[in-house]
Amino acid sequence: ILTKLERKGELEAFTLPDGLDLKRWKRSVEMDVRISMAWDTDDTDIDLHVIEPSGTECYYGNKTTCSGGTLGRDFTRGYGPEEYTIRRGLEGAYTIRAKYFSSQRQDLLGGTTILVTIFQYYSEEQEKREMITLRLQDNKDIVDVGEVVFTQLAGRWPNNNG
Repeated sequence: ILTKLERKGELEAFTLPDGLDLKRWKRSVEMDVRISMAWDTDDTDIDLHVIEPSGTECYYGNKTTCSGGTLGRDFTRGYGPEEYTIRRGLEGAYTIRAKYFSSQRQDLLGGTTILVTIFQYYSEEQEKREMITLRLQDNKDIVDVGEVVFTQLAGRWPNNNG
């Protein structure tokens, strides 16, 4: 948040406590691709799966990929979120899937609604964000949520040929 406020020139508007060293708290969090998934029912386990352009699947059983993709905490109860990030993304299509693993919730409606937020160039001036909402109905269902096609912008990373 501090980085975004500084970039917009709005950081000066905040009164900071005496002795607060912003350099200590600010850090670079730029990510080429960040995918976050949350859902609207408690006591539910929805699993985020991301298939990278290389064909490697990142999910709770393979939380770190050779290309640098990582899946954060696997939430098995509650509302999530589960999150996939890759600092320096591979160019190509990232396929996003959700697996409705289980629900302990007892209600008449059944199912759960997921919200997937997809970022490209996260925390940068050229950040792009897309949101997808989808209803999952049955336990054990795995559904294709969507896809993001990532293209590296020229000059973003040092020593990068793009």
